[in-house]
Amino acid sequence: MSKRPSNRLQIEFHARRVVEAARATEEAAAALIAEVEPGVKAPFNAPLNPHSTAPMDLKTFRRRHTLGGLSKIEGDPELRAFVAARIHMMTFAEIAAQVAETFPPERRVALSSVHRWWQKYGRHLEGQSAKISFNHLIPPLGGQT
Repeated sequence: MSKRPSNRLQIEFHARRVVEAARATEEAAAALIAEVEPGVKAPFNAPLNPHSTAPMDLKTFRRRHTLGGLSKIEGDPELRAFVAARIHMMTFAEIAAQVAETFPPERRVALSSVHRWWQKYGRHLEGQSAKISFNHLIPPLGGQT
């Protein structure tokens, strides 16, 4: 029967040591905060960025978190309308050639740019999908063109 009191005494002893250690930790934290806080311009418990707590609609979020700017086609309304008007009737290469004929060099786009624009925006336009031709990959037979 003597084991029970010794276990209880050991538990009480360890509990007191834990409480003492917790109080010492609290005192050390308070002393550290008192020493550091004068050098800090804002209180510790304030939010880091008060603007981050405001709700943001999805369109604004995507605009702020998208790498780079708009593509050349999306950033130029006239060029976008030109490409969109032809996307269902011509191949990407034909559209790029027409853009090169119609627009100045700084507004020209490559076939890959037209394709990338179509993948992101053009396929969602009303009407049928873009005309895709692989004729340029197949050589003519017997020199026929």
